[in-house]
Amino acid sequence: MEVCREQDEKNPYEYPLPMIQVSVEEIAQQMRLGSVFSGAFRVSNKGGGILQGKIWSKTEHLEFNPTSWCGNDQVIMYRMNTEGLKVGDLLHSVFIVSTTGGEVQIPIELSIIPTALYTEDGVPIETLHAFSKYTSSFFVHGKELFQSPLFFIWLQEIEKGKWIPIYEHLMMDPNKERALENFLVLTGAKQKNQISLLQQHTYVDIEVGNIKPIEFTIPLQKQGWGYIEGKIETDLSWIGLPQKEFSAKQFEKTGAWDMPFSVLPQHLSHKQQLGHIMITVEDQELYHEVKVKKLAVLDIKLSKKSFHTEDKGKVMIHNYTGKDLLVEMVAQDRWIQFDAKKYFIGKYAEIPFQIQFGNWNKFKRNIAMGKIPLQYSTITIQTKIHTQVVRQIIDIKVGSLLS
Repeated sequence: MEVCREQDEKNPYEYPLPMIQVSVEEIAQQMRLGSVFSGAFRVSNKGGGILQGKIWSKTEHLEFNPTSWCGNDQVIMYRMNTEGLKVGDLLHSVFIVSTTGGEVQIPIELSIIPTALYTEDGVPIETLHAFSKYTSSFFVHGKELFQSPLFFIWLQEIEKGKWIPIYEHLMMDPNKERALENFLVLTGAKQKNQISLLQQHTYVDIEVGNIKPIEFTIPLQKQGWGYIEGKIETDLSWIGLPQKEFSAKQFEKTGAWDMPFSVLPQHLSHKQQLGHIMITVEDQELYHEVKVKKLAVLDIKLSKKSFHTEDKGKVMIHNYTGKDLLVEMVAQDRWIQFDAKKYFIGKYAEIPFQIQFGNWNKFKRNIAMGKIPLQYSTITIQTKIHTQVVRQIIDIKVGSLLS
């Protein structure tokens, strides 16, 4: 042992001699696997001169800093670890403090106790089902516990460590929320999340001339808590999907989500088309049906199927263009009379007309000769839409109601 410089300048045997004093009589600690404990004690000189010393342990589980010193009042920091030990181990050893003022041996006792997870309120979590239940209510802290070294140690101790291989494999996933979900499902600690469609079909009527996207939503319901990821797909050009993926974030507030999509009229090639949107969550596939119909430009009907020779009727017109139209009414025969030739109409109009069969005697002679007591004629409705002439002809029948 080297002599302190200050002590070397004097007589090293000057009395009174140094005398060692250590502030601890033993170091005894209970620890969990993977944990580290740090502490400190003081080595002082209760004699004369200057105390010089060094310290070492007979076990690798106890380390000191510093390991040597020169001075009469020295604080020694120590660090205990559990490497290579297992639950239930009880270690007995000593460390030695050797100085110019004497040497002492201090006993060491280290016992390894079971690892425990704790809630933020300090309540122990003892099983995977308890951990799953806690995480369902306190997801952020549960996720932190799942990623901690303590969780791995805890898994080694419960159920004889049988879930360690699954945990190690899943922790290679960079998405730790997904890893947590899969771990709890695979270990049976929670049920797999499911998605259900609250609406199976969407029926769309598209008015003539509408080329703008028409927005819709599909209501989805999530059963269960925790991580989920899904895909939204369609192979149809006339269905627009603003997003192709979704996660649990969309369901956070109420457990439900209105998934948006749109119908794109400019991509429709037929008057009626049927398509599907596929929603996939792991091994679950859901299909939503979308049926689209292009409405006719005009839907025209008569107020009655047939008329008397002296009668009144209406031409009922549904206009699906979204714009006011100027329509022209042209009767095939003069006994069908309108008040005007042209009319402005909105979304719906009823245009009145009269049946005035003037040549009644001729009509009666036809009956007497055994001819069919019916007269047929037509009304032509004509208009122009975006420079295109649209014409529709309807039949009118007179005489079937004669008594």
